Amino acid sequence: MGKIKDTEYAYSVAKVRAVETRLLDRVKLQRMAEAADVEEAVKILKESGYEGDDPEVMLSRELEKTYAFLRDISPSKEAFDIFLVKNDYHNIKVLLKAEFLGKDFDFLLTESGRYPARLMKNVIENRSMKQLPQMMQEAVEQAVALFEKTGDPQLCDLELDRAAYREMQEMAQETGSAYVQDIVATMADLINIRILARVRRMGKGVDFLLRALADGGKLKKTELVRDAQAKLSELLKGTPYESLAEHESDIAELEKQADNFLIGYIKKAKYITFGIEPLVAYLIAKENEIKLARIVLTGKKNNLPADVIKERLRESYV
Repeated sequence: MGKIKDTEYAYSVAKVRAVETRLLDRVKLQRMAEAADVEEAVKILKESGYEGDDPEVMLSRELEKTYAFLRDISPSKEAFDIFLVKNDYHNIKVLLKAEFLGKDFDFLLTESGRYPARLMKNVIENRSMKQLPQMMQEAVEQAVALFEKTGDPQLCDLELDRAAYREMQEMAQETGSAYVQDIVATMADLINIRILARVRRMGKGVDFLLRALADGGKLKKTELVRDAQAKLSELLKGTPYESLAEHESDIAELEKQADNFLIGYIKKAKYITFGIEPLVAYLIAKENEIKLARIVLTGKKNNLPADVIKERLRESYV
C-alpha cells in the first residue's frame, strides 16, 4: 500500500467539511438529555440526518453509513479498514463466547466490520477461517486453545483484544501515513491506561497485566507493569496522559476523560486543508457522537434525570 499525497485528499476533505456541520454539538446533546422521553430525543437525532425509528437500529445504521461514506470518498480505502478491525474482533468475541457458553448472542453482533456478521458467524462456527487474514486466524486459534486450557472466557477476550491492536498497528504502518500510525498508537495507549486502572483494582499480578495490555502503543508495556504497587500518577508522569491519572480512583470518570483526550487530540485536524487527517478525525468524531447519543438514549430509557445524563456526556468534536 503506497503513500498517497496529501493533495489527493482535496475533494475528500471538502466533502467532510460539508458533513461536519451536521455533527451533534453540545447544545443538541443537552437538548436530547432534557427531552421529555426517548421519542423526543430521537427526533433531535433525525434533525441531524439519522434515519429510522428504532434507536439502536438508527445508531448502527449511522455508523455503517459513515464508514461507507468515507471509504467511498477516500483515495485510501484501506486506511479506514483499520478502524473496522476492532468491530470484526468484537464479533469474534461474541461468537466464541456464545459457543463456549452454549448461548445465542447474535443480538450483540455488529455490521460495522470489514466482514458481514453473517459471514463471520459461518466462519467461526465451521472453523472455515481461510477467508480471514492470517493474523486473525491465529488469534482465533489461540483464543480457543486458551479457553480449552483455562475455561476462562475473559482470557480469550484479552487475547483477541491484543490481536486486534496488533493487526491495526500493522495495517497503519502499511498506509505510510504517520498520522494514522499515531492515532492507532494513541488509541492503544488509552485502552492500556483503562486496562491498567481496572486490573489494578482487581488485584491481578504482572503476568495478567502483560497478557491484558494491547500492543502498538507509545507507552512501553514493560514500563506500565514495572512496579505492581506504583500509582497511575507515577507511571504516567511526564507523558501526554499525565492528567488522566487524577481519575485513577474513579473508573467511570477515567473512561470519560480518556474519551475526551482522544477527541481533543484529533481537533487539530480541523485546521488541515489537505491530507487524510480530517477524514480520520471525522470518523472518530462520528463514533464518539454515536456513543454520546447512546448514553443519552439509554439514560432516557431508564428515566434518569437530565443532569445525571449530562454529567455522563463526553466532549463533542464541534
